[in-house]
Amino acid sequence: MHFSSILRNTVSIAILAFFSQITLANDDLSADEKNSMIKEDVASIQVLQEFCPSILGKNANFDSKIQKLLTQQLNEYVGGNMTLDLLKQEKDYQNILKSTQKALSETSADDNKMACEEILNLDI
Repeated sequence: MHFSSILRNTVSIAILAFFSQITLANDDLSADEKNSMIKEDVASIQVLQEFCPSILGKNANFDSKIQKLLTQQLNEYVGGNMTLDLLKQEKDYQNILKSTQKALSETSADDNKMACEEILNLDI
C-alpha cells in the first residue's frame, strides 16, 4: 500500500506513508520493485501538488509538506540520486503520472478534498 492508493480510496495518507516505508524497508523487494513503488508515490504526490491549490488556495504549509514528501520518496530511490526533473523524463514515469491524473479525475470531489486536507494534517 502506498501514496497512489489515496486516489483510489479514502485511507489516510499518513497511514499510507507508514506502510509505504515498511514496504520499502522489505529486503525481499527488488530494486526495480522498490523504484516502481516510489514512482507511483511520487506521481500521486505530484498530482496532489498540482490539484490541491485549487481547493486549498495558496498554502505555504501544504507546499512545505508536499516538498518533504517528495524529498522523502526520492531519497528512497534505489540506484542513485533521483530528482523529480529526472523522473519526469522517464517514459514509464510519464505513463504512471497520466494514470494517476486519470484516477484523480475519476475520484469524487469529497475524496480529493480529503486527500488534500490529509496532507495538511501530516506530522512531518
